[in-house]
Amino acid sequence: MPLGGAICIERFPSPFDDSSMDLVISVEVVEHLNNTQLLEMLKEVYRVLKTGGYVIVTTPNKENLEANKTVCPECGCIFHRWQHIRSWDMFSLRRKMEEMGFYTVHISETIFTYTLKKIFLLLKRSIKKDFTYPHLIYIGKK
Repeated sequence: MPLGGAICIERFPSPFDDSSMDLVISVEVVEHLNNTQLLEMLKEVYRVLKTGGYVIVTTPNKENLEANKTVCPECGCIFHRWQHIRSWDMFSLRRKMEEMGFYTVHISETIFTYTLKKIFLLLKRSIKKDFTYPHLIYIGKK
């Protein structure tokens, strides 16, 4: 593999050796996984990371799953429009990652789009109310 290359892992176990990765990034994935899949994914991340390697996880923050449910017009099935099955906050994400053996380097609520962040901060200042930032970013270390 070329230096600095990105690899998408779609199945577990992955074909990579133990302790072979410096960095694993999971972008907007953990909210889609059931308990078994989440455990399998996090064990695999831990397995492939080198000691001292980093994991970065992003996920929606304090998502109201009920608010994003929709009905299939064909079968009437109710489902989350983006197939999210769990909601995370800073406490639950940190707790889960530390349960899996990661050391928390950083965790924060954030907004990924710069323009939205500017608008959000202006609103927050103008009405002096606590807002929930829409995303979380977690950085952990093995």
